[in-house]
Amino acid sequence: MLPTRRPRAPTRYPRDREAPYRRRGRDHPRQRGGRPWRRSCIRAVRSRRRQRRASPLTPDASITVRYVAGVYVASPYGFSRASRAFYVDLIGRLKKAQLGPIDPWVQRGVATALRRAGDMAPGDARLAAFRAVNTRVAEANVRNLSRADALLAVLDGVDVDSGTASEVGFFAAAGKPIVGLRLDTRQAGDNEGATVNLQVEYFIESTGGTIVRSVADAQRELERRLRSPANASR
Repeated sequence: MLPTRRPRAPTRYPRDREAPYRRRGRDHPRQRGGRPWRRSCIRAVRSRRRQRRASPLTPDASITVRYVAGVYVASPYGFSRASRAFYVDLIGRLKKAQLGPIDPWVQRGVATALRRAGDMAPGDARLAAFRAVNTRVAEANVRNLSRADALLAVLDGVDVDSGTASEVGFFAAAGKPIVGLRLDTRQAGDNEGATVNLQVEYFIESTGGTIVRSVADAQRELERRLRSPANASR
């Protein structure tokens, strides 16, 4: 009878005592003080807090700057992909100037609602869906116009965009400052004395606004009118 072989015992590897702590994102109890990167982050946060406490912001009483709730940007640039890039650049320049642009083309869920309405079969339900989206967009625009402090109206085109013209009239009735921006070189006025439609131009000028020919001039006009003493007292 051949001798039987004893089964070999399984190899035992040393237990990694730090593995549970690494998986949970914690430090091992033996590592006093925590990880080096964590200590540096804590020091940086504490340093910023000390600096803010040591040097609080003290506004200059001689400078009166009105709080800018936002500049509503009325334009037809959102309809076309060709002009969308310029519109995005315009919004970015207003943000950089801290004018708080209000973009009416950014409304949550509107694109999805329009797509769903367009996928519906022709009929009363489809018509009702489109009307509901239209009402939603129009009400959001009215809310944004009501809370804005100034209006930047883009007046490009052979004729002023109908939506932009209606927003100019709404803002003029509220007595808030309007700045018109026309980069189009074509003649669009009713005669030589008008840059654009005479009624639109009258609404802009009745609020103390003007029509400029460059983005830089529009930015300066908005800053001047929003930071003027007359607007600061509102």
